[in-house]
Parts: sequence; structure tokens; C-alpha cells
Amino acid sequence: MHSKDMRSIEAQEREEERRKAGAYIRHLRQANGLTQLELAQLVEIGWYTNVGQIEQGKTALSPKQMHLWADAFGVDRSVFAKRLMFHYEPHYWEMIFGNSRSSRTKGA
Repeated sequence: MHSKDMRSIEAQEREEERRKAGAYIRHLRQANGLTQLELAQLVEIGWYTNVGQIEQGKTALSPKQMHLWADAFGVDRSVFAKRLMFHYEPHYWEMIFGNSRSSRTKGA
């Protein structure tokens, strides 16, 4: 396989993982009965459409804001950050936690 094809596959995999992270965030928002606008106000971001972009996987949640989002959802900050790392940075996840990615959901 050519290196260009490999990059394309890797880009597709990153996009899919961002979508999975977004689905997790959407699940938490809905489970807490929050609209995108209400969440945007809680986490102090300017536009509620940014919430939609994160939930759709078009953009990733900034690590600098993860604590605000975790608090808004009532989720342990560490658990939340690990879950997002699992999707956003799978190579770091594997280096830190090993190949067993199944422990990502414990406590989430």
C-alpha cells in the first residue's frame, strides 16, 4: 500500500474516532437534560454551534476545557479525560495504558 493511501486510512480512522468521542459527549449532554445552548453557557464557549461541531466529530474538544465539560456532566474529570484521550489520541492511550483499550469506560 502506498504511503498516501496509508495517510488517507489514518485520517479516516481519526475522523471516526472523533465522531465516537462526539457521540459520547452528546450522550452525556442528553442524559443531563441539557440543550446545546445550555451546555455552551455552562462550559463558557461563545457559540452553541461549537457544541454541535464537537458532537458531530468535526472538531475535538480542547484539553484546556475538558474539566468544565466533565463538571457540567457530573463526570469524574479523570474518567472523562481518559475517555476522550481514548478517541482523540489512541497512540498516546496505548503508550500510557497499554493495548487494552477496554478499561476506557470504567467509571464513565
